[in-house]
Amino acid sequence: MFDRLLFPYGSELRYSCRLNAKGKIIYALFGETFPGYLNRFFVNRRISRKYNRSSRINILEIGSANGAYAFWLSRDRKHTVVALESDKVLVDDCDHIKQKLNRNNLSFICADASTELLKKDGFDIVFSTHVLEHIPDDRAALINAFNILKPGGLLIIQVPYGDPHKKPSREEDIRGGHVREGYTEEDLLHKLEHAGFEIISMTGSIGRIGRLAYRFARGSAKLRFVINLSFLMFPFTLALIYLEQVVAFLRNREPSFEHGPLVIARSPGG
Repeated sequence: MFDRLLFPYGSELRYSCRLNAKGKIIYALFGETFPGYLNRFFVNRRISRKYNRSSRINILEIGSANGAYAFWLSRDRKHTVVALESDKVLVDDCDHIKQKLNRNNLSFICADASTELLKKDGFDIVFSTHVLEHIPDDRAALINAFNILKPGGLLIIQVPYGDPHKKPSREEDIRGGHVREGYTEEDLLHKLEHAGFEIISMTGSIGRIGRLAYRFARGSAKLRFVINLSFLMFPFTLALIYLEQVVAFLRNREPSFEHGPLVIARSPGG
């Protein structure tokens, strides 16, 4: 219970074949607690609880990476979770973890989100968390997401804020596969509406406190001594993220709007 309260997802990666012994110990203790990931988790969890009105739903995550969020979603065995990821190494590793966990309601598919592969009208909710900026043909990816949603189904999408016509300026973003700096609210809304979605709400995903935690963690990770400074500063950054969530709760459970457009959209009908 304590593990799920403080370190809500990611501990499943202790079974990962890609991680060395040190990495497995870190994931077993802390999970995905880097500020950026933790913020996304809390935002998605609030949305999941707000819009999950059914006892049994089909969920798709686009761009599951190491599967941390997909594993968290699949803890509720009544839901069916499909995770889409283009990196086969990550998919194979997640399949190995899934077997260790005996998660029969969870499946991983190696595919490009801009390629139409999945059954139409098959999902109640589609999550896409900081993935769209990695996809060259983002319009095709959004159209595919629209097609696979049931009538009335929800799309929850988070992206970084930035100029969609500019390539990322930070070296780590380029190495991470970003093909554009980010999105403005207007550009993202235009592409979603072009794909056929009806917009329910648009807010931000990270407020001033969350941005401070993210920058502090990213900066400290670059200073490597005998012990990585990011581990020494971990309690401080984690406290900032939890403070961010308290602020969001006091704002009627909606994240503050400072950085990173967060859109909830639906497929017409239903």
